[in-house]
Amino acid sequence: MFSTLCLNVGAIDHKGITFDQLAPDRFTLMENGVANEILVDEQEDAGVMIAVRNLQNDFKRVSGRTAGLCYTPGVKRMIMVGTLKSRYIRELVKAKKIDASLLEGKNEKYLMTVTLRQDGSSVLAKDHQWGFFPSVALAWRMNEENFLKNIEQLSNLKLRLSYGISGNSAVSAYQTQGGLGKTMYAYLINNTENGAYGYYPALTPNYNLGWEKTATANIGIDFGFFNNRISGSLDIYQQKTSDLLMQKKVPSSTGYSLAWDNVGKTENKGVELVINTQNFNQKDFSWNTDYTFTLNREKITELADGTDRDISNGWFVGHSIKTHYGLEKIGIWQLDEAEEAAKYGEKPGRIKIKDQNKDGSIDNDNDRVILGSETPDFVMGLNNTFKYKNFDLRVFMYWRQGQMLHSEANGYGSYRIQGDPGIKVNYWTPENPTNEFPRPEKSYSDSSKLDALGYVDGSYLKIKEITLGYQLPKSWIEKIHASNIRIYCSLKNFFTFSHLDDYDPERGGSLSYPMTKQAVFGINVDF
Repeated sequence: MFSTLCLNVGAIDHKGITFDQLAPDRFTLMENGVANEILVDEQEDAGVMIAVRNLQNDFKRVSGRTAGLCYTPGVKRMIMVGTLKSRYIRELVKAKKIDASLLEGKNEKYLMTVTLRQDGSSVLAKDHQWGFFPSVALAWRMNEENFLKNIEQLSNLKLRLSYGISGNSAVSAYQTQGGLGKTMYAYLINNTENGAYGYYPALTPNYNLGWEKTATANIGIDFGFFNNRISGSLDIYQQKTSDLLMQKKVPSSTGYSLAWDNVGKTENKGVELVINTQNFNQKDFSWNTDYTFTLNREKITELADGTDRDISNGWFVGHSIKTHYGLEKIGIWQLDEAEEAAKYGEKPGRIKIKDQNKDGSIDNDNDRVILGSETPDFVMGLNNTFKYKNFDLRVFMYWRQGQMLHSEANGYGSYRIQGDPGIKVNYWTPENPTNEFPRPEKSYSDSSKLDALGYVDGSYLKIKEITLGYQLPKSWIEKIHASNIRIYCSLKNFFTFSHLDDYDPERGGSLSYPMTKQAVFGINVDF
């Protein structure tokens, strides 16, 4: 079992942890049934806390199965004529964490936090289980300075700087040792086909799997004006992740299909803005607005083995991890393009694919390109809360702009409408020369071109929630000794505006998990 040594300075989260005070500078920490000692040394402008913890997740399961047992009522004996199988499974995960933190700044003007952390995880490869993760954060309460202190309109102004490294070991236990996959196969007994399950090597072992590390730099400012009637924060950040923990496809010639690996490096950078305003604040009426804006740019900066692309996994250096790669649909061949279509072996009504290298043919090797990304250009949220006497109204809107989806509703399955004649498809016909869907042609089976139908603009604006409530007057509820009763009605996911008809883009392109529209009526009672 790994033990844990933690050194924390400043505040510590007590949630789920029990402290028994031994002395002003010594505590006992109870976690997972293990008593650990904490030492505290507090100075004028700094506090030091030392804790020892033990972290372990031990999962055990015993199962059994019998077949062919005969039982006679009244006889305390069972006759075994078949088989008896049992199985014992144990999954043991151990972790060790060593933290050291230093907090400065009781004078409220200058703040500093320094953290030194070392983590160990048994789910990683034997010689790669330990990682070191330092961080430092600085803050300056500028409104406490003399040159700003007397500005009445300024309620708060704090500048923040931080840099730190975090780790991720989010793989299941024993993944570094490989694994088997389950499949069905058939065999003959007396010329009768029988089915049975078999196992094959699905996940190749990796004895070098280590920590995924992310280095984050952030500069931010918190602000407040007019007694915080306008307040918020602005953050600009950059994250660089190395040794990404991901499953990648491997050539079938290896005998495997997947492998866990530290595959490369990525970079994220962006801006986050939050603004809160108190627009009106009168006795009988108030109106508050919360506004959020997020802009993020992510890209792969390095792949394993120094390559610039991994087509089987859809990874490309300089582009998002969630990149769409395929043939580019530019419309449907029309009647006046019959001669040009024939050069590509097509005819009017079929999908028109862009010939990227202009060689007079369409093929996956030379004409597939990066079409777009699931990462949006920006995300915005707007929440308005109104209160008039005992009534309250909340309207929350969400806008996601510039993302591309591979939509099952718009792709191959919808075009062929196999087994689902209820889907409405805007087919091309000589009388309906659309550029949306090709002509209905059951024998057409070019899956690469049909797959191009699914790449669509997934931008959307949604009114995610509208809630109207009414708080009953105190004089009405005194007889039942209630302190507050509020009745309300909510509409969720009712209004979505996008380029996709009858489909909610928040589903991400899938048809399997619908976004249900909900009308909720409820009552809150406090005594």
